[in-house]
Amino acid sequence: MNQQRERLDNLIFMFVMIGITIFFISDRRKIVSEILENPTWQVGVIGISMFIAYYTFIDPIMRDRPKVEEIRVKQSIAAGLFTFLLALMAELHLTIPTFFIGFIAAYYFGA
Repeated sequence: MNQQRERLDNLIFMFVMIGITIFFISDRRKIVSEILENPTWQVGVIGISMFIAYYTFIDPIMRDRPKVEEIRVKQSIAAGLFTFLLALMAELHLTIPTFFIGFIAAYYFGA
C-alpha cells in the first residue's frame, strides 16, 4: 500500500516536471505564452490547483479517510493531471513525447 502511494506521488511529480520542461525547453514558448495569458485558462488552472490542494492537504486533515480511499483520490488526481498534460501537449503539437508519457503513466498505473 505504501509503495503504491509512493509511486503515485512520483507520477504526480513527473507530470509537474514534464509540464515545466515543456515550457522552458520547448521551441513552442510562444504558444505556451498565449495559453498562459488567456484569462479563462488562468481561472481554470487556479480552479484545478485549488481542487488538488484541497483533496491533497485540507481534506485529509478535516476527515479521516481510509487508506484505500486516499489512494483512489491520488490516482484520480494523477489521471486528471495526465489528461491535462496530454491536452497541453496536443495544443503544442507534440506527438512523439505523448507516447512516452503514456508508456510511463501506464507503467505507474499498472495498466
